[in-house]
Amino acid sequence: MDKSISVVGASENNLKNINCKIPWYKLSVITGLSGSGKSTLAIETIHSESRRRYLESLSTYARQFLEKVGKAEFESLNGVPPSICIESRNNVKNSRSTVGTLTEIYDYMRVIFSRAGDIYCTSCKTLCSALSNDQIFTHLVKNFRDKKVFLSIENTRNISAKQFKKIGISEIIINGKIVPISSANLDTPECLPLIDNVILKDSSSSRIKESIDLGFNLSKIINIYDEKLNSIASYKKELCC
Repeated sequence: MDKSISVVGASENNLKNINCKIPWYKLSVITGLSGSGKSTLAIETIHSESRRRYLESLSTYARQFLEKVGKAEFESLNGVPPSICIESRNNVKNSRSTVGTLTEIYDYMRVIFSRAGDIYCTSCKTLCSALSNDQIFTHLVKNFRDKKVFLSIENTRNISAKQFKKIGISEIIINGKIVPISSANLDTPECLPLIDNVILKDSSSSRIKESIDLGFNLSKIINIYDEKLNSIASYKKELCC
């Protein structure tokens, strides 16, 4: 079978006995001057005949609900598969319109990318991830089991010493020392309110997770220090690399 659309003697509208062959599975372009019959050949002849033949293959019951299509003027037209015709029109409403907004798939693509996509850091190209409280606890116990650690936060929300005391936070870490929260200026970045100090073991899981949850309610960053107040880990609430 010749895998092409063969048109002989097309005479629809302003066409004058046009003969042509259009191959299947190829990108074909019909060009010509304005009014030369490009749309007549592609739409009113080939597509129209394809649609007419498809409708004739349907049952009599189905055809009664569909608009009848007249036969185009030609001597013969062979190798026509079922076709789809896309209307050409300009729907651009403003200069910021994109293919996504015009086809109305932009919102769906946002959901797909946010749910199924992976986010990578633009600087180091590392996969970004956000750890849950359970994952942070598991990571701490795995790396520092049976060791005493201090959980502190960065005062990114400018919470006052009085407010910290109301929720039971009375100490801070500053310059490698633990001092009363009332004796330091919390506006300085070096002042890190102390959330908890605990020995990392499975039996302390509830307490540690509650402290982590409290820390993230007060700040975006939780810092972990060892007994000598050396920084050993840091966790962020949002995605990070």
